[in-house]
This record gives sequence, C-alpha cells and structure tokens, in this order.
Amino acid sequence: MQSNSRPIMAATMLSVVCALVTSAFGQITVTSPTNNSDVAMPVQLTASFAGCSGTPAAFGYSIGSSPFITWGSSATTIHNTDYRLSSAGTYVIHFKGWGSGNPTPCETNINVTVTGPTTATVSNIELNTNYKWVSDAGTNGTAAGTTSLVSGSPCQDSQCREFAITSYTNYGGMRWSTSFGSDPNHVATHFIYDAYIYFTNPADVQNVEMDTNQVWDSANDVLILGTQCATVGSGADWEFTTDDIVNGKQTDTWNNTDVGCPLPGKWSSNAWHHAQIVTYRDGSGNAYYETVLLDGVMYNLNKEGYSSFSLNWAAGDLVLNFQIDGKGASGSVPTFYVDELTEIYW
Repeated sequence: MQSNSRPIMAATMLSVVCALVTSAFGQITVTSPTNNSDVAMPVQLTASFAGCSGTPAAFGYSIGSSPFITWGSSATTIHNTDYRLSSAGTYVIHFKGWGSGNPTPCETNINVTVTGPTTATVSNIELNTNYKWVSDAGTNGTAAGTTSLVSGSPCQDSQCREFAITSYTNYGGMRWSTSFGSDPNHVATHFIYDAYIYFTNPADVQNVEMDTNQVWDSANDVLILGTQCATVGSGADWEFTTDDIVNGKQTDTWNNTDVGCPLPGKWSSNAWHHAQIVTYRDGSGNAYYETVLLDGVMYNLNKEGYSSFSLNWAAGDLVLNFQIDGKGASGSVPTFYVDELTEIYW
C-alpha cells in the first residue's frame, strides 16, 4: 500500500492558473481534466510533477477551499478518480507539488464544470454530537472503546473525531454510528461514503468497516450497505454485506469479493488515508457494491445481494457506521482519527 505520509505544510502558496495546464517552469502538468472543461462524474484526475526547487517530495490535490489533500500514487504522479466531484457544478482543483527541503509548493489550478446528478452532500459528519458506540455482537469477542472531538494535530482542519479501542477479546470490534440525515420519501438510491482515516498504530487492526444504512421503505426496513477491508489469512480482501436466513433468522453475512485490499494492520501509521465507497440499491431490497477508492487506488467490486433487514428504525433515517475490529485473542487499538466524514447521495 502506498504511504500517505506526505508533508502538509502551512505556507503561502504559489498559485498559477494557465490555459496550457502546466505550472510555471513546467513543474506540474495536468492532462485530465483540462482547464475550463465540462466533464461527467466520476472525474478522472491525471497529472505529473517534475519537481520545483528540489527533487519531488510530495504530490497531491485539494478541491475548492478544502484544506484536505488527497495524495497521488507517488511524489510525481496523480492518477485518481474522485467522487467528491460528483454533484453538478463548477469546481477549482488545486494540484500541489513539494520539492525536497522546500515548504512552499508549486501549484496549478484547474477549473472544471461537472455534469452529473443533483446530489445531497452532508459534510463534517465527524462533528455530530449524537454518536453512539457499542461492542459489535456480530463479532466473536467483546470490545470497549471511546470517541470524542479533538482539535489540533493531526486534524487537517479545526477539528476531527478521535477514537480508541481500549480493550478487546477474541477479535472483538467496536461500532460507532451517527444519523446524518433523513429521507422520508425514500428517494435516495445511490450513496458515496467518503472519509479520511488516520491510525497512530494499526498493528492490531483486523478489519476496517464503513457502512451506510437507509430506512428505505414504509415498513421501516433498513437497507445495509456494508463494506469492509478484512484480514483474510495472510492477506486482506474487500467484503460486502448481505441478509441471509440462518436457522430461520435474518443474519448479517459478510461475503468475500475476491478483490484484495491493503492489509489493515499494515496501513501506514501517522498518515491520512482517503477512502470512498460507492454503492446503490434498487427498489426490492438489493444492494449493489460498485467501487472502493483507497488512497487513489480503485477497487472494482461489482457485487450485489439482498441486504434489507426488518429493524423498524425511525422512518426515513440515514445512518452511517464506522467500525474497527481487533486482531488476536486480546489487545487494544490505540488512538485513531476520522476527518472530513462525508456522505453524498441522490
């Protein structure tokens, strides 16, 4: 897995906008999207960085006034698809490259108009005050944990949400959840779960789970769009949720996609990782797991299954889950963080 341990330096930025989409002295070249172009979602971003005032040390981009940097696959290359550019509108994409020993980045700004669906976007969900957390009874063991809002480092903006699993037994997991909106007419069918995740020490992380849940019909049934990067043997795969009948009861079942993901316990520490999960549903309770983007790498899942549960939640409720499972017979998962937690839906 690529490391996101790149310098994010607070400094006055050299901003260059030009029709040839090449920054001053040819340091940054953007081939997609072209400046002042119209593009359909999802937007493909392709650029290269030749360095400025030193050997290339880091290369990434931000969108609009957001302080959040999404890094390229290397210090010289960006080849990302970004679903934050999903709603119809005009955006400015800031491509930024740092040279070794230079705190001031080179920058090229690209203006782009996205032609896409009219979406609802709920940002900064990590700031919600209605978080709930429990030891997940669906795991084999038990867990205890906490969460709180914090400011300062390593938050990329003014605040982020801090988590910890203080103890676990037998691969137990902690699930944190919060309501992020309401869809009383059950209009929404497509969801993008977008988060920045930071581990101080991921060594004892078995699974990283991110779910979107929708009360989707008049019976207040819940459509669970559950996705996780799960340790499987000596590696890890993306898994997805379905509702299976086991011993006459609805059972939340994890299914292997056979699409590999970076081993959770090996995610680089003290670094921000950017995850985007693209899912949708039909009108019969079936869930479709389309794509996961992690640190700019696209994983095409293309899986589906029935995933509606008779839970009788509040009418129209929209809820997201964030869950971490511990690895091994017992242990703890030290402080980790989530920032810029966003749901995009339509």
